[in-house]
Amino acid sequence: MTAEETACVRATMLVALLTVATRALSLAFASRAAGAARGAASGAATRRQLEAAVPALYESLNREGFDNALPADLNIVWNPRLRRTAGRCRFLTRSHGSTSTGGSRRAEIELSPRVLDSPERLRITLAHELCHAAQWVVDGSCNPPHGERFWYWAARLQRELPDLEVTTRHSFPIFCRHQYACVECGQAYGRHSKSIDVRRRRCGCCGG
Repeated sequence: MTAEETACVRATMLVALLTVATRALSLAFASRAAGAARGAASGAATRRQLEAAVPALYESLNREGFDNALPADLNIVWNPRLRRTAGRCRFLTRSHGSTSTGGSRRAEIELSPRVLDSPERLRITLAHELCHAAQWVVDGSCNPPHGERFWYWAARLQRELPDLEVTTRHSFPIFCRHQYACVECGQAYGRHSKSIDVRRRRCGCCGG
């Protein structure tokens, strides 16, 4: 076999290997994309189920834990801007008089779709925020947020529903799609978007 023929054979073999490698990579990326799509679809389905469960869950907690002290039309919304906070209660006032519980006082509860990804997390968080709502709407107390009236309603709720524990901070692990780690100390950082420029940012733990 001449040198020219040998070179031709090698080139043909190289093309074949590259073709196989390209197909393998395409399959791997397709599989990864399909997995991500399935995960996203599953997460969206879970969110829809949790959103649909809120009215019945609120009605149950209000009846069993608060003796219907809170108004039936309490506004509960999902706020995607809450990235690490599981929920919060906003203390508001009405511009006009109302016959609802609390008169001119009203509350709005915001829930995080990023943190509350299970029925148990939703129940625990909503119970906590309802204690805030009761301290304001029923008692007119807003300061301190976790003061005497908050703990009054928390104790009452836990007495009626012993399986619920009301705390001031949640300890839910938060899933972040994007993970970063310092190459010096290994400190991990989770983000919901690609918000860390690794070429410009330094580790907040070691400065590396």
